[in-house]
Amino acid sequence: MSREVSQHKVLNAAFDVNMRLVQGTLSLGLGYSALEKFCMNKNLDIMSSRTFNFYKKKILDGYLSAANQMLCNIRKHVREAYGSRNNNDIVDIGVPYDGSRLTRGHTSNIGIGCVIDPFLV
Repeated sequence: MSREVSQHKVLNAAFDVNMRLVQGTLSLGLGYSALEKFCMNKNLDIMSSRTFNFYKKKILDGYLSAANQMLCNIRKHVREAYGSRNNNDIVDIGVPYDGSRLTRGHTSNIGIGCVIDPFLV
């Protein structure tokens, strides 16, 4: 396994640690100043804010791309379930929707949405 990782171009990128640091910081809901404080307390060299924002944009663009692909797949499956033959058909579906955001006093990127189709239950 270690041989496969060492030959993998993405996993063995020269600055993979920067990507992982930015991703870890963002997953905690923190930003550059928190990473800066962490590195100062651990006596580590810190990347520039420009580098941080470069990797942040890369990560967020990846999340956006994945979310859009997921929505396209969901639309495709719903169309197939209702017998639509192509993307130009209008599928008339009444769907109740309920959603919320988990914040508890903090900024959150986690959203929950529930779609319930009474005809397929």
